[in-house]
Amino acid sequence: MDDKFEQISISELINILIKRKRLIAGVTLGFLILGILSSFVFTKQKYASELSLEINNIESTTSPPVGESGSVYNILESIAHTNDMEFEDYLEEITSDEVLEKTIKDLNLEDTYTTESLESALSVSADPELKTINLRLISKSPKGGSEIINKIQENFAEHITNISQENALQTLEVIEKQMEVEKEKYAESLKEYEEAMKDKSSAHELELEIEGVYEKLTEYKLSLNDLEIKKEGILAALEKSTSSGGNSGMILRPSESNNYVYLDSSKKALEVDLAETESRMKSTKDKIKTLQEDIKKIEIDYQEVDFAESSIRQKVELAKQSYEVFSQKYQELKMSSSIDVGGISINTLSEPLPEGKAVGTRKVVKLGVFLVLGMMSGVMASFIVEYVDIMKNKKLNKK
Repeated sequence: MDDKFEQISISELINILIKRKRLIAGVTLGFLILGILSSFVFTKQKYASELSLEINNIESTTSPPVGESGSVYNILESIAHTNDMEFEDYLEEITSDEVLEKTIKDLNLEDTYTTESLESALSVSADPELKTINLRLISKSPKGGSEIINKIQENFAEHITNISQENALQTLEVIEKQMEVEKEKYAESLKEYEEAMKDKSSAHELELEIEGVYEKLTEYKLSLNDLEIKKEGILAALEKSTSSGGNSGMILRPSESNNYVYLDSSKKALEVDLAETESRMKSTKDKIKTLQEDIKKIEIDYQEVDFAESSIRQKVELAKQSYEVFSQKYQELKMSSSIDVGGISINTLSEPLPEGKAVGTRKVVKLGVFLVLGMMSGVMASFIVEYVDIMKNKKLNKK
């Protein structure tokens, strides 16, 4: 075997450890003291407090007024919801300077935290699909962390409400101005309608006039029909009178002055009556023709007036609907400007425990690690010292 290497038995190793037991104990004790100082003096125990929140966005559930096409309403809905907060906005605002500064001020933590240090102690995780936000705060106090994280949640909800109300007031101002414009348009259209109807016959009046003319036309047509029947009767009587010789007896008939006129021939009387009947028929036909022409003119006037009235009525109705939609949205926003949006949209899923959970390496485990390290270091130190002593003895023997 090579002279450079010497064999050593287990018993010799044990003897070395027993010989250097004080050194091993001293080194181990030193490491144990370091572990005690590190665990109980230099290193402070930290505690974790956790809070879970659920975000529920508030959406409008109103519908357009009856008769409204929806275009104006949809435009207003877009304006009203322009500043609505999304889940990402909630996630950003929970660690905003406004929330953290107010938390520090409310709990009188100015000497303990700044907004930067509080934000670094606060970890935020989120689930966009479930719309949940999880907060975890590391603090040196078992109870202080729970108090801080609860105050953050409270100030966060208040902050969201303030943002929502501020946005609603800004939108409210825009809609209020436009509502006044729509109100003026509505008043102008009503005035225009009144002016248009002032000096003209309305479509309803012309419709009634047409109905009256039709009634007269019907009367004249019935009268003409009676005259035609009468004419046929006179012609039949004349034919019979002619076939029987003509002059058979006297006929007494009333005149237009209700006086009786005596005629010497029934044929002559029938001829006179026929002439009068034909004259009345001609007059009736002329009146019917005149009424038909009047009806055409009135119907043309009716169509023009009805179109004009429909157009202006439509204009008035559209102006009215626009004003009503603006008025409705104004009232909705006025109400929403006073709603606690933060309190309604932010729900607490799990509250922090009264005392936070201890985090980091446990002190007993930490002391155990230092104890093991101390023992190992003591053993190594004992072998090193023993080796140094052996080498010194060899040098002395050579001399």
